[in-house]
Amino acid sequence: MKQLCYLIFFLFIQFTGSSCEDTVVYDEPVCGNGKIEEGEECDDGNNSEEDLCDNNCKLILTEDCTNGLDDDNNGWIDCMDPACFGSEHCTNEICHNGYDDDDDGLIDCQDPDCVQAGNCTINEICDNGIDDNANGNIDCEDSSCFDHPACGNCDYNQDILFPAPDQSSILDATELIHNFNYFCLESSKKSWITRLQLDQPVSLEITLEKVSDATDFVLALSREEEPGTSCGLDDLYCYTYSSPDSTSLATLQLIPPGTYRFAFNPGSYNGKVFLNYGEPKLENCTDGFDNDDDGLVDCEDPDCIDLPVCKEEICDNNIDDDGDGLVDCEDPDCEVFCAPPEQCDNNIDDDLDGKIDCGDSDCIGDPACQTTSCIIYENIGSLNRGSYTTSNYDTTIADNSFSTSCGGTGPDWAIQFELASYSNLFIHHTQTGMHSLALATQTKEGETCQQGELQCFTSAGLNLPQSITLHDLPPATYFLLLDTESQDGSGIGEVELQVHDPNAEICNNDQDDDEDGMVDCDDSECQHLSICSGETNCHNSHDDDNDGWIDCQDPDCMFQPGCNTTSCIPEHFAGYLDKDYPLAFFADLEEGETDLLQPCGSSQATTAKTYSFYLNETGKIRIRVIPQNYADPVVSLATPAGAGSQCADAIHLCTSMPAPGLSSTIISSLSLPAGGPYYLLVSPYVAGDSGTAQIIVYLE
Repeated sequence: MKQLCYLIFFLFIQFTGSSCEDTVVYDEPVCGNGKIEEGEECDDGNNSEEDLCDNNCKLILTEDCTNGLDDDNNGWIDCMDPACFGSEHCTNEICHNGYDDDDDGLIDCQDPDCVQAGNCTINEICDNGIDDNANGNIDCEDSSCFDHPACGNCDYNQDILFPAPDQSSILDATELIHNFNYFCLESSKKSWITRLQLDQPVSLEITLEKVSDATDFVLALSREEEPGTSCGLDDLYCYTYSSPDSTSLATLQLIPPGTYRFAFNPGSYNGKVFLNYGEPKLENCTDGFDNDDDGLVDCEDPDCIDLPVCKEEICDNNIDDDGDGLVDCEDPDCEVFCAPPEQCDNNIDDDLDGKIDCGDSDCIGDPACQTTSCIIYENIGSLNRGSYTTSNYDTTIADNSFSTSCGGTGPDWAIQFELASYSNLFIHHTQTGMHSLALATQTKEGETCQQGELQCFTSAGLNLPQSITLHDLPPATYFLLLDTESQDGSGIGEVELQVHDPNAEICNNDQDDDEDGMVDCDDSECQHLSICSGETNCHNSHDDDNDGWIDCQDPDCMFQPGCNTTSCIPEHFAGYLDKDYPLAFFADLEEGETDLLQPCGSSQATTAKTYSFYLNETGKIRIRVIPQNYADPVVSLATPAGAGSQCADAIHLCTSMPAPGLSSTIISSLSLPAGGPYYLLVSPYVAGDSGTAQIIVYLE
């Protein structure tokens, strides 16, 4: 017995360091012992994941399909929750889940049980003598048919059919009978309405019969959105003249085939107006306007591709490539190419590339550019090709020590790293708040880090992510500068860095860079990136793949079950977008019908107008916003966000407002799925602002 005591004593000392007089107490909770201890939500005596308590002793929330509560906190209740689809308690047909819930062989809107469901409601066909939506009103008796041509509410005085380019038409407003509310005509004044149908493109010159002293002469041109189906119009041009000094009003170089409306209010003018048709005139390649209304301006337009003015001068071939009479370095276009090399210590932009001394990439690693006075919050260290790392930042606890060229006056954050060899650098930036991101390198003695700035990327918008690839960076010390647009824009974020061989796959450009047959996230080099992991749950209010978009905002969830319904009712349908046909329209910033707080607008709600369109094929979307009259337009791109959602509940992109009257462009960093509807929400930057803007949408 004594020997056994000695043995127990020896083992106790070896494993616990205690003597026989010590008392051993186990304070840590043990999951699976059947007792609920500190930090545990449950303990069922096992480590199985098959019951309601997981192997960390946390409750597994499941939806009870009968209690009227959102048990699993995913925003869906009972039979509306995907977890209940097919449940014995959900025997009635659910009209949007793709299941035959009541087992009658009919799915969703095919089932008569769904005839009154919002996503299954049948619109009234206004000219077939049938009560299509079963509300007791047939055709024009139904209020939804008010603006259908068959019901007489968009009649016109004059119909011009298919004129040839050498013909003319006369607008003779001898009897003004329409009080039509056109976009630039007063609805209280009667007008003469002419309908013009074109089956070929023409140019159009509008002239008067005589010079007049009219003081309120107005002529409006619109295009029918759905000829023969609705009275909807897209507003194109408005002419207002007081005391014209000639008979020529205007010349439109090209009007594409389609159906148009002229609304003519002559005021005190008592003569005729002539529409003179000619051969179409294509894009004027030097005036800064989209003359042929195809969404492409000047040298962007294929009509201009062969003109010398749209060709670049090749600066070392002894040829006048752009036809301006100047060859190579004689041509001002070659000023940068022909400039001397950058000297890194003379405060002069020697090579005329807009960068001076250590801010010029030519000076990276130069002996004159080997210091910095940056406040560094994190030094990642040396990165080789193939390196992958992340860094978190928090500008809510930082000071304002510098301002980048595209940032603001708010607090900032600097992250240091070194590149070991020539490399490409992929940066993915997610954020709360609004931060610009700049890449800088070392600079001169006593200078701050922004004076070594190489490139600066404006924030994508409030809480929106950014993906950037920088090419052929030489080995050197670098700084990532996160700069808050304003004190109100501070927040937290994460920067992902991936260092590539210059010939390796770039994970966000829709190209097979390394020619291995795999593009972007399909390539094994990219699959560990957060932007390639995919959104795993479309209704949990969480950014599962850390790409900056949550739930239905994320391309992984767009138009999936649960995201493909909405209560959004757009004011206008913009059309179907594909690579050959950009969409273009004009928006009046004063005509919005919805109060909306845009994520890239000011901090106040403004009136917004909603346009919808469909995407014919998968791709990246580019939105170009061209203000008129120094307006400040803001445009966001949104998608449906599920049952009961509004137009702005799933905003994916938002344009920034560079300055009053300046154009802006934003491009989706990820490819967006084909289908729709997509929504464009157009509003002024500040409440009460006026003006118009041309919105052009391209599929890249």
